Amino acid sequence: MTQEGVLTSETSDSQFYISQEDTGPDEFREDESARFNRSSISIETDSPELSEPSEPSKTPFLDATVNFVLDYWKFVLIGLLIGLLLLGLLVFLIVFFTSRKSTEVTSNSTTTVPTVTTVPTSSTSTVTTVRPVSTTVGTTNTPKPHVYPPADHQNLCLTEGFSLVNNKCILLVDTPDIHTNASLTCDSYTTASLPVIKNAQENNDLADYMAANNLKKMWLGLQCDGNDESSCQWDYKQGDLTGYSNFADGHLNVIFGKCVFYLLDLKQWGSGDCEVDSLRYVCEMPTTSECTIGTSYNHYCYISDQLDTTYSQAIQQCKDLCASLVSIHSEFENRVVASFFGVTRHTGWLGGLAPAADMVMWNDGSPRDYNNIVLYDKNTICIYIRFIIGDWYSEACNASAWYVCKRKAGVNC
Repeated sequence: MTQEGVLTSETSDSQFYISQEDTGPDEFREDESARFNRSSISIETDSPELSEPSEPSKTPFLDATVNFVLDYWKFVLIGLLIGLLLLGLLVFLIVFFTSRKSTEVTSNSTTTVPTVTTVPTSSTSTVTTVRPVSTTVGTTNTPKPHVYPPADHQNLCLTEGFSLVNNKCILLVDTPDIHTNASLTCDSYTTASLPVIKNAQENNDLADYMAANNLKKMWLGLQCDGNDESSCQWDYKQGDLTGYSNFADGHLNVIFGKCVFYLLDLKQWGSGDCEVDSLRYVCEMPTTSECTIGTSYNHYCYISDQLDTTYSQAIQQCKDLCASLVSIHSEFENRVVASFFGVTRHTGWLGGLAPAADMVMWNDGSPRDYNNIVLYDKNTICIYIRFIIGDWYSEACNASAWYVCKRKAGVNC
């Protein structure tokens, strides 16, 4: 090593040494304090921070319940009310049926004892009518009001001279006569006609009646204008032969006549002259039921009043009687209604409206199967019947007319 190099090295070492020696005690303590502070900061940073304890949270189920109630409280309230109503209804039904059962056990029993009435129809046959009579067993303090049985439980013949035969009211006329006169005789009973046959059962029933009364031939209420069944009509608009026909071979021949009779030997029908042939015959009409008020026909009660009313007033008058303003469904029913007042100049409201001359819509909802309008004005849709004559006319609904009410037999009001 050269002298210059040794000198440089020594100089550097001496400078370094001097710099350390020049550092005083205060500066050293300051450095130590800084290192201590940094160490303290590092320690504080590494240690976990202590915080105040937080409020414990609610359980998830309770939170969900509270939120549901707050969101749907109306539905919850409605559900509770419905539940209370159902519970009340259940309690009511239990009490009701319990009390009803106890009432039935303690009430008096009623038995029905039939009474038999024998009505002679001819010298060789009788008709037996059975009517129920109620007999009360036991005692009771409160009398029960009389209640008529339903109409279909009463098959009565209320017209004098007619007897119940096979669910029809029959009048036998032993004196032979031509068809025209026989028809007029039946017509005098308002709702009667010569026999009408609509099915095989009725055909056989009539044969049995004829055999029991020794009738070989008998007029029917049927006339034909030609040799085709489509030309035949039962009397008083009671229909045609669409559903049933029973002519014997070679008959239905207008050469023999337009009127039709029954042949017992064949249990079939034949053609005869309406004005020449003279035969025995019967008149028939439908059964009916008794009425507490009004006139009975075909299990209905007809109540008339000679009070001038408008159409709407007549409807209300009938409602007060638990009835409807009359509807009409056959030629015979039309004759019944027309016969109530013996004054042709008076009219009575019918319970229907006529939007057209060939259409009548009945207030009681019954079928539109009969129409007898003879004078129609498209500006007047209410209809009335002219008494005695039986024709129908359209009229303004605010006009005045009498009225006829109609209700089912057996209805108490």
